[in-house]
Amino acid sequence: MERRANYDVELESYRRLIHAGITKIGRFNVPLLEDCDDKLQIIEMTIVQPPYLLDFGKVYIDNPPPYWNDPQFHVNRHECGRELFGNKKWREVLNAMSTLIRLGIWNVDPRPANFCFGDEENEPL
Repeated sequence: MERRANYDVELESYRRLIHAGITKIGRFNVPLLEDCDDKLQIIEMTIVQPPYLLDFGKVYIDNPPPYWNDPQFHVNRHECGRELFGNKKWREVLNAMSTLIRLGIWNVDPRPANFCFGDEENEPL
């Protein structure tokens, strides 16, 4: 990873998932941490098949981002989420993000590359 801060939060996220015994959140498979190298800022993880949840490089650990309590942020987030995923899938993404929050992980990058259902190419944009 290019930035140390992104490496640190991604590694901590995978460590928390392992500590909680989580390999799946809802229907999303979660990769398992295999190894890491702090000096090189490399994280090795298992390969997962869709549906999957990955990429924790833009999360907040233990505390929400400073704008979390801004009502307009949530309006925009839900509007964008429904546009990206559709209503039903957006609810699944929100449920997964709620599970992460219970672990002290605030995901602020919910997009199809990170929350992959496996059928995205068959759906209209």
